[in-house]
Amino acid sequence: MVLDTSRNLRAYPPGKVYVGGEDGISITNGISWCGSGSTKYYYSHISLEIALPSLVLLNLNPADFYDSGVDPDPTIYKCGFPPSGVGSWPICLAEFLTSPQPYMGYQYVKFNFLTPACEGRTSTDFTQMPIGQWLKLFLSFGIAGQNLSDDCSACFPENYHNIWGKAHGFISSPSGLPDIYITRDSQNEWTVTADTYFNNPDFQNSQYVSGNDQIIEHYCVCVQKTGKGGRITYEKELKYPAWTKTHLGFQIKFTKSQ
Repeated sequence: MVLDTSRNLRAYPPGKVYVGGEDGISITNGISWCGSGSTKYYYSHISLEIALPSLVLLNLNPADFYDSGVDPDPTIYKCGFPPSGVGSWPICLAEFLTSPQPYMGYQYVKFNFLTPACEGRTSTDFTQMPIGQWLKLFLSFGIAGQNLSDDCSACFPENYHNIWGKAHGFISSPSGLPDIYITRDSQNEWTVTADTYFNNPDFQNSQYVSGNDQIIEHYCVCVQKTGKGGRITYEKELKYPAWTKTHLGFQIKFTKSQ
């Protein structure tokens, strides 16, 4: 897998080629389903996970953040990123991302790309499309700090917050191309192109913070619960202290091994 020289996502060190199964790199693809019966559709997906000892640069410029918001609740921790964990949102996010990722103490950086299915009500598979054709993509990505699948001992509100973002590709330019798509270059090569502002109009007004196209800071806390007979348990609760939008542009060339 090769990254281009785009400003938002760069190989580290420059020129590095990422190989699945080596040096903390995991590249997977497959087919999943949504719906059932006559409304059952399949979609294809490919994921890239980068963990130590490999690194990647996510270069987000504070000047490019055009829309942001924070939870007004003063008890919610904002900007919980090392090394300082201080600053204002989204400047603290941009400063955190000036370091190669995953930062020490973080688990991995992950990008997921999915072809449409449920929303478009049509089955799609990028591995079967002819050479030279393209398919629109849905993008999600994250930098994992707190292990949200672990028990409550992994929840530290003051630091190592997670970053999560998503963007639904859509066609808005005169070229007729979506802002996120995959092209088949040859029998064994595909290129993912992203040039998004997180501005798909169909994913802007969800009542849930995680329902919109945007980049989110989030973390977990452990909340005490009282069950039957006064039994005390602890459950995880997710907090979303801040969100933002910016421009994200890059290309990734995936090559299938022979």
